[in-house]
Amino acid sequence: MTENKKKVKKRAPKGMVTLYDGLTTANKDDAILFAGKYYVMGKSIFLLYERLYPINSEEITYDYKKKTYNLKLQTSFGIVGLDDNQDYLFGDFSFDEDSCNILVDLKEKNGSFKVYKAMDLNTVKICKFSEDYNRGIFYERGSKNPLFFKKHKGAHMFNNIIEKSPFETELNQKYGIDSITNIISEGKPYTMGVEIETSSGFLPEYVYTNNLNVRCVHDGSCSGGEYVTGILYGDAGYNQLNKLCYELSKRCTVDVKCGVHAHIGNINFNKEFTVYAWALGLKVEKELFSMMPPSRSKGKFCQALPHFEDAKLTKRLLSSKNKKEYMRKMEKKYSVIFTFLSGGHRPSLNHNKKKENPGGRYSRTRYYWLNMVPCNFVKGADSGIGHTLEFRIHSGSTNYTKIRNYILICKAFVWFVENCKRDILEKNTITLQDIVKKAYPRKGNSLNKYIKTRKAFFKNMTELFHNEGEEYLASKNKTLLTNRKEQTTELCV
Repeated sequence: MTENKKKVKKRAPKGMVTLYDGLTTANKDDAILFAGKYYVMGKSIFLLYERLYPINSEEITYDYKKKTYNLKLQTSFGIVGLDDNQDYLFGDFSFDEDSCNILVDLKEKNGSFKVYKAMDLNTVKICKFSEDYNRGIFYERGSKNPLFFKKHKGAHMFNNIIEKSPFETELNQKYGIDSITNIISEGKPYTMGVEIETSSGFLPEYVYTNNLNVRCVHDGSCSGGEYVTGILYGDAGYNQLNKLCYELSKRCTVDVKCGVHAHIGNINFNKEFTVYAWALGLKVEKELFSMMPPSRSKGKFCQALPHFEDAKLTKRLLSSKNKKEYMRKMEKKYSVIFTFLSGGHRPSLNHNKKKENPGGRYSRTRYYWLNMVPCNFVKGADSGIGHTLEFRIHSGSTNYTKIRNYILICKAFVWFVENCKRDILEKNTITLQDIVKKAYPRKGNSLNKYIKTRKAFFKNMTELFHNEGEEYLASKNKTLLTNRKEQTTELCV
């Protein structure tokens, strides 16, 4: 017959109390009494959401992310690191609104695969997982799930556009909304927004959350997603664009149906600007198309500008007797362009820059390489989007060098319209080289070298889609991540 030994409660010394387990003691001043037992706050009892939970409660668990206890309902189970034996360590971790799904496809002992969540990107790095860019999921090196090999996941729509905050300077710079420096554009004050169309691939949630100022939307003209940046400015804006191109080039492809559209803003969009921009566009469009694959001039979404005799700029404008006569002539030329953009409506109280385009959101007059609809009409009463000038001429790409140089050309075009009106009036011929040299005294030669290389590359492509494939190769659209401020010397065709 054996005698049952009872657990003996430890007697606490003076000034001390025996804790909930009956074995350990603590200073009475550091302990609190809960349900007839003593606990130490933050060690054996926790205040969560204005309620006390003892450490042995089934409602709480250890949170590896916060390194303390948390409610089970506020955590997810998954991989949190490696244990002392370098095996995968599993546990619970908090999953708040700033977190994102990082998934790992692990091979089980029985040979099957199971998907787990990873606590964060640092956990993925510690465990040395590799990423399957086709699916946006991680896996153990050497044990990729054969069921999904080379299978692309379709694009999913999301909105991670970050609005400018007057109180969050660092946040504005992180997302490229504001910038301390503006070296790449040589001080040009214009904002920019970029739309990158793709034919396949997608961005996983963990890539854009807390990282990219972008949204993905559906576009019926391409088979993949269209990635639209927020409003970007200065060198920080280019850095944000670089990060986006870096991620897209790893995960997405482009083809002949895709394009890159640049929106330039922070411009004084008056009637004069519209008339002179139209005139300059007619002078340089042939050269711009020569920098692009032949298909860009053949498609219905990137047409050449129509020629209007009544809108044509002549030297007679300069011979106006006074400013009033000059503006009267300018008004007539603007009216011709506006009537075309609006689908036949002349400027009036009902049809003007403060109204929406009568042709609707998808008006046919927006599908020209130089889209002047957004700078002469508002996009929508609740859109919150200011006026911009859209350039739609560039072929599909995820290459940062191409897109950055494209934006620099677009900004040079705008600057020339604002600052060189007499040249537009007096000169019969204006080249991109003329525009770039004047707009960028420091880096103009480098950008002109890029333009020359692009023109030579496409010189012999006279037939539709002939030899265009090289333009869309992954190797031609690869982007390297860099934080350099001066990035105009490297060429990419």
